[in-house]
Amino acid sequence: MTLQVLSLLLMLWTGWQDLRRQRIPNLALLALLACALLYLYGYGQLLGGATAELKDILLALLLVAALTLPGMALGQLGAGDVKLLWVLCWVFSLPQLLLVMVAGFLLLACSSRWMVQRPLPLAPCLTLAGLLVWLGGEYGR
Repeated sequence: MTLQVLSLLLMLWTGWQDLRRQRIPNLALLALLACALLYLYGYGQLLGGATAELKDILLALLLVAALTLPGMALGQLGAGDVKLLWVLCWVFSLPQLLLVMVAGFLLLACSSRWMVQRPLPLAPCLTLAGLLVWLGGEYGR
């Protein structure tokens, strides 16, 4: 339970830091990854509640790399956003991760539509979507 609460707080802090400073601290990402790995080792499941198989995690990592590295190369995504998504591969199952990504990018699109002067960065959108998926239910478990 403590690792889950700590992970939730780390996700919130990561989103807040990106919102305030346009920067995601590597220390927060490493701490979140450590919590996810400790939870996986201790309980045999991901922090998001799904059972974990290494092949599914590797597939999620490859999918995130294929979807985000071109955006990073074109300057559309920051390295912190890509690293956050890679860490989230260890937190959520593949269906949960896809839901987080779709919801996060939709939130980003909505924010850029309505917040003309300064749209939200991606990490707060991913954080909010991740928290909703994590706290919200059974999808992908």
